[in-house]
Amino acid sequence: STLNTTGRYPEYHKIWEDNELRVVAIYGKNRVGAKTAADEGIETYNGFVERMRDRFGDRIVESTPAKIPERPGASTPDVEFTADLGDGRRVFVAALLVDEVATEPDSFFERYGELSKRADLILYNGHSGLGANIQALAWNGEWVEGQYAIVYMNGCDTYAYVDSALWDAHAEINADDPEGTKYLDILMNVLPAPFGSDVDPTPRLLEVLLNRANPKSYDQIFRGLLREPVVIVSGEQDNEFDPEKARFQ
Repeated sequence: STLNTTGRYPEYHKIWEDNELRVVAIYGKNRVGAKTAADEGIETYNGFVERMRDRFGDRIVESTPAKIPERPGASTPDVEFTADLGDGRRVFVAALLVDEVATEPDSFFERYGELSKRADLILYNGHSGLGANIQALAWNGEWVEGQYAIVYMNGCDTYAYVDSALWDAHAEINADDPEGTKYLDILMNVLPAPFGSDVDPTPRLLEVLLNRANPKSYDQIFRGLLREPVVIVSGEQDNEFDPEKARFQ
């Protein structure tokens, strides 16, 4: 944030107050119109879905499609599932593949709007499009009063392209949040970010939030991510979570 804080945590208590972690991961293609896994964006999307299949396995209790392809690719650009962790908690994951966010049809933004309402973690992994893709997501989400979210704009130089739209939208629906930061943390990259399953931050962030018994501060989280993009967070300055007072198991 502009206050240059240290030791602030994601709001774990808000994320888990309903006993469900809801993740929305959007992947942009490297080349518009690409159809095969030779495209780095498609391959990263495939890699994420494959890792989620392996991670949750038999704990997946429902999914769309009913049988998740091993490598969904461009032919299956929308995959979602719910996993039962067996301890009273559930995880919902929706993974979407797009050509270019800024030029996607209305059907995509309707889908994104519905998913964003109750999302705890939203990640966009793809080209910034000189800000066009970043702003298209910021202006088209739908938000619910009191719903906390972490949004990671994982594209090149996204710090330069994130405006106040997301915070303004949250301030508008939350009377107790005039700055729009109480229920929203935004992660951004200062420098360019590469494509590739091996550098995809989505699985790492999901695991960090799953492990509520050992919560990590943003400082600790960023040390576990790729260094080159220089990831920063804004909106965390009013976060209240204190691991010393947490009662998670």
